[in-house]
Amino acid sequence: MVRKIGYWLLAIGWTVLITYLSLTSFDELEDVDGIDFIDIPHSDKIGHFIFYFGCTTVWFLLLFKGIKLSNKVLKILAVVAIGSFLYGVLIEILQANVTTTRSGDWRDALANTTGILVACFIISRSKLVGKR
Repeated sequence: MVRKIGYWLLAIGWTVLITYLSLTSFDELEDVDGIDFIDIPHSDKIGHFIFYFGCTTVWFLLLFKGIKLSNKVLKILAVVAIGSFLYGVLIEILQANVTTTRSGDWRDALANTTGILVACFIISRSKLVGKR
């Protein structure tokens, strides 16, 4: 029971973190007390990849814990992947239409999708999926 609550907290916390970071402006962080942040090319796309890889993984782990049959595991993975994708599209729409400091970008959605697909590939090849 405690472990299940921990998975719920992790999944919800990860999703809230993505939402916060996606809808908040970080322009003021460019120069803090005279310290310039390192500018890594395409670092935002790397961030999108990591966040959606993590999103897919933590939501799968949460839902996977209740599954007893192996034929249901890949269905759960598909549902989580589609949910993560739709969430990413929603965030891009919100960035484009609700915020004044962020903009939606199809390349962000592509980076999100790549993270989701890599997570699905790794999970589907893992021993977790095969042992049920």
